Amino acid sequence: MTGTRALVVPAHRRRHARVWDASPARIAGRTIAGIVIAVVFLIPYLIMLVGSFKSRNNILAVPPTYLPTTWHPENYLTMWSTPETPCR
Repeated sequence: MTGTRALVVPAHRRRHARVWDASPARIAGRTIAGIVIAVVFLIPYLIMLVGSFKSRNNILAVPPTYLPTTWHPENYLTMWSTPETPCR
């Protein structure tokens, strides 16, 4: 035998043999899935942020409410001015 033989690789073993389908429907589906996942992970942080503006009575109320009846932005000033908060 003279010459060289080409190495034939089966299709299921080829890397990146298939071109990715970038159809608008697939892109929209992935975008919507990404937004849903992001919202699921961000909701607890949003609840904590809104809860930080509640009064103590509002936090301990049964049944709980997600939105405060009165907003207390001074909670942050109080938190940073307590003796337990380290200065450095």
